[in-house]
Amino acid sequence: MTTDSTSQKNFPLETGVASVNVTARIATELFTGFVSQSPIWFDNNSGVLSVNTQSRRLGCIIYILGQVARGRKVESLLLSPSTEELAELKKNINSNGFDSGQLTSKASSVKHYLDIAIALHFLVRQGSVFNLTGRGLYLLQAVRPDAAHPYPLTGPSKTFFFHSLLATDYFGLSTIARLLLNGNRRPISIQREYQKELLYVLGGAASSSTSTRLASLAKDRMISIRNWKRPESYAEHLVSAKLHWLADLGILESVPSANTNLAAKKEHRDWLEDLTNTTTPTDSHLLAFTLNYCSTIQKREMFLTADNICSALDEAFKWLVREPTLAKIRCSDFLLFLLCFHTPLLLCLVKNKQKLIQATTVECHHHRYQIHFASRPTQSFIIRHGKKSS
Repeated sequence: MTTDSTSQKNFPLETGVASVNVTARIATELFTGFVSQSPIWFDNNSGVLSVNTQSRRLGCIIYILGQVARGRKVESLLLSPSTEELAELKKNINSNGFDSGQLTSKASSVKHYLDIAIALHFLVRQGSVFNLTGRGLYLLQAVRPDAAHPYPLTGPSKTFFFHSLLATDYFGLSTIARLLLNGNRRPISIQREYQKELLYVLGGAASSSTSTRLASLAKDRMISIRNWKRPESYAEHLVSAKLHWLADLGILESVPSANTNLAAKKEHRDWLEDLTNTTTPTDSHLLAFTLNYCSTIQKREMFLTADNICSALDEAFKWLVREPTLAKIRCSDFLLFLLCFHTPLLLCLVKNKQKLIQATTVECHHHRYQIHFASRPTQSFIIRHGKKSS
């Protein structure tokens, strides 16, 4: 089945389109083949990342990845960063309203950020050498943040991190959201309640999931959490770092500190409520949460032209194809690219109840795109073919 380029209409950026509420059911119906109703595939962290409180600035993760991309892959080089570059990074962080989480010349400071970059699947370590994963390359090559001066985080960077954090730390972050929405305003209050609330959230996942793997992971994680020797001290690391991630993402009204009254911004509360009520998240939930989030943080003036599938495919292949001899990208990577750079297109599709791809072949002006769907979206891909000139 083929869709002609003439049917790939431009969508006007209508007033009020950002108010569309995307549910997992809508995501499943309209983005068939790109998302599924299968549970998010958590690794052995079971959707709860362990993190040191110092690893609180997402911009510092970008800086570290930039260092690796520049060839500083050996641990000894990464643990001895340039004093001048650190000073410039600190200035960039401070000038954007953040006064903590900066990288320092201490080896432990860099190591904590390397650890979280690995946990988020941006880096992989082989002995004393670090390399970018496909996900890390995606951030640097497709999202294209300024690694030396990451702040202010761009809308696409925020969207990328939001999607990555939920995909790996879903239960950790949803527990923070529950405590915030339940009226816990001070970090110390959230730290006291965190272990108990986290066990409740994981318990809900273990009892309600139809996936035996997810239920087993949740139960195993509950055992390790119950065995925390100093729960409040351990929770201090997790809560502090994750609250600052939410601040970096623009979800909180203010930057966390000991004397701050914390609250989620009004425009984010609806999807946060949905997040806390979803005990067993699927790929469709992840898409819905991300689209509802990025529709609030990506400003209308960022999108200067109307959009269509052909232009989005052309742009995605420009930035995502790494092997010029094989023009092929994953469907999941294309969808994330749309989330980062083509939010209005996705929202208009939702508003018009129109599927993202209506056929397995899309005919555009210069190329033909062929979509190959598999049982899991991560195994589905798109191939670009050149069109013969007439």
